[in-house]
Amino acid sequence: MSILLNQPRITQHVGPIRYSFDPERNLILEEWTGLVTTAELKTHWEKFLVDESVINCRRTVVDISASQITVSGEDFSYLINTLVKPALNGRKWITAIVIANDFQFGVSRQYGTYADFYSRDQIFRSLDDAFLWISTQHHSDKESGSLKMGR
Repeated sequence: MSILLNQPRITQHVGPIRYSFDPERNLILEEWTGLVTTAELKTHWEKFLVDESVINCRRTVVDISASQITVSGEDFSYLINTLVKPALNGRKWITAIVIANDFQFGVSRQYGTYADFYSRDQIFRSLDDAFLWISTQHHSDKESGSLKMGR
């Protein structure tokens, strides 16, 4: 099931990564399907991080459950430091990550290690649980990043 089916606008589609902005919920919906490489993630983030709606919101449900991610920890670190950190300029992010298997859990944890300084993330095996959690999460001035496993 696609989390983007009922969205009126798909803002971006870079290979296997798509996203849309839901203004009613002030939420970014992101979906990764198929093979996701470092080059595709770089291209996605280059476009994603200049979208004013995205930068103003910084709350995402990302469904990676139908993807095969080949991005290494070193590549996450490089892309975060060269693209994400400058774009955020000290602002924080909140992400609910939906996974389907242990490999995706490991990749999500690895990403979380590098993103900890800006992102408060939680990992879920259910879209419903991810939406429930993110609906209770809001930005504050004193946020610190952390990655935990949800239900």
